[in-house]
Amino acid sequence: MDERELVTARQRQREFTRRAAAAACKSGGPEPTEEQIVEAVKATRETIYRERYRTTPSPDDSDAS
Repeated sequence: MDERELVTARQRQREFTRRAAAAACKSGGPEPTEEQIVEAVKATRETIYRERYRTTPSPDDSDAS
């Protein structure tokens, strides 16, 4: 990834985290744990990858940031 893509990805991660916490507050439930957020981000990345490339990443790709 080039630097611009990394910055954009980090911004999206922060926005996702902020929205997840806000949604938890609105619903009256507990805020998501770091582990839940990480899993949700991974799932989101996989979905975006599938949409972009119409395939699924290999298990080795999911660990790369």
